[in-house]
Amino acid sequence: MKIKPNAHSFLISHSLLPAVLNGLLNGVLSIYAHPWEVEVKMWGQDAYGIDLVLTAFLIPAITWLIVRALITKSVDGSGSLSICLHGASRLAIRLSASRTLGSISWGACSVLLFGLPTLVGLQLIGAPKMRGITYAIFKGVYSATISALLQPMMACARIQFLHTMGGKSP
Repeated sequence: MKIKPNAHSFLISHSLLPAVLNGLLNGVLSIYAHPWEVEVKMWGQDAYGIDLVLTAFLIPAITWLIVRALITKSVDGSGSLSICLHGASRLAIRLSASRTLGSISWGACSVLLFGLPTLVGLQLIGAPKMRGITYAIFKGVYSATISALLQPMMACARIQFLHTMGGKSP
């Protein structure tokens, strides 16, 4: 399958680049929050359980504000829009109209898709304690995954919304 140049740049700018940036940022911040050799529990004071839920909410909530601000006009039918035409659901497209509702909704969807399943999975394997560096790597990969999977959907929803509005941002 050959990717068109516009599709290639769309995937880099809305999936790969945000994933790398979010992964590195969250991994580094996690190192500062939980030093290398400290053992971090899943629940309790200074635990990682709530941190994972908040991360699952905040990454897409903040990302939505950025995506919404960056994508301000519709694109032509070739490139990015052709990727998005079938990928964005009606609900996601409607949420594209609102800055606040879109941000909260994307965050809530991420908690349901990533945060809760991750917590349940970790709980099922015994709520493992992690050393600080192990948790930093885990959180970096977790953050990168959320960003890589959700930001292209956000961009597609926004592009499709603007396309249906005739390129006008409300």
